[in-house]
Amino acid sequence: MYRVAGTNASIGATKSPLALTGGTAVVCCLKELKFYSEGVPGSDAMVVVHGRRSTAVGTGTSVTPGVNSPGMRPAAETAALSELSAEPTYTAGSIFTCSFNPRSPGGQWVAIDRDALICSPLTSNNGVGFQCITVGGGTGVLRADSAFDE
Repeated sequence: MYRVAGTNASIGATKSPLALTGGTAVVCCLKELKFYSEGVPGSDAMVVVHGRRSTAVGTGTSVTPGVNSPGMRPAAETAALSELSAEPTYTAGSIFTCSFNPRSPGGQWVAIDRDALICSPLTSNNGVGFQCITVGGGTGVLRADSAFDE
């Protein structure tokens, strides 16, 4: 399993802290996700993050996924972007929604079995991104931590 985290230093609606892109030779399958805000919350209003399929890669800072067992796995082929300055091209709707109170430890999701995994399409430049939809009382940094397999 691989792990990667992304941030959005200036939390804002329609900003993505993390986007993962597979490809024609690799499918990225998410097993765990956690979202939280860092900073003094402005209120108890909920922060809402949508997981969305992307059909074109955005622009951001490349992040190298870590490996849980380095001796047993090669480097990840999935590309990860953080601090996106240009959003990926997202399809309509969402495949995952996480709402959390910014005063709480955050929102978390774990796949209960293989059928619950969130996987990228096996198509070039397609992937999954996590976009803040509602800022609510969140201030400062929005963090997205993920665990995935290929």
